[in-house]
Amino acid sequence: MNLRLNREWPSLIALLCLYAALGLLAPQFYSVENLRDVALANVAVLLVACGMTFVIILGQIDISVGSAFAVTSVLLGLLAKGGFSVALLPIVSLLSGGLLGALNGALVSYVKAPSIVVTLATMVALREALRWLTGGAWVEGLPATFQWFGLEQGSGEIILIGTTLVIFAALWWGSQNLYALRAIYAPGSDSEAARLAGISTEQITL
Repeated sequence: MNLRLNREWPSLIALLCLYAALGLLAPQFYSVENLRDVALANVAVLLVACGMTFVIILGQIDISVGSAFAVTSVLLGLLAKGGFSVALLPIVSLLSGGLLGALNGALVSYVKAPSIVVTLATMVALREALRWLTGGAWVEGLPATFQWFGLEQGSGEIILIGTTLVIFAALWWGSQNLYALRAIYAPGSDSEAARLAGISTEQITL
């Protein structure tokens, strides 16, 4: 633990120095309005990064997450535009994202294909599927209940940022306390040792 903290302190100090320099050179960056805009622009990136963190801990990489995120987002927009119940869209989002991730996971864990090769292929395939699905155009004409969860913008922003922070905190806590997430560290450190210890590395990778 101490060794890990010793390695992390220089990065933390460098980051704090950058924040301090930013405050001196561009103090307007820390205005409430700008911090809100930065948060809203990056909540989706934070969610994707949460999942990607566990993939990296596992010793793998997934370069198709951007395409998967875009395909799922466009799918939800098209369904909402077509009259699909907005209340059910979160379930559709989880299922579609999960299926795309499971495809990558199955190819990496059971076919034993390198993750960078698999996800490069799915990235290209998903990107082309997205172009075919939309014809390269924006999804417009969305119902009022789709944006900001059908609430006022201020309330929608609070829900969006708050939910993201709760998910981030829950995953951090789970990575320290839940076996299902702690088990990811073993194959990432030494896959063969984890297998000999009785850990199903294929299932964890999937």
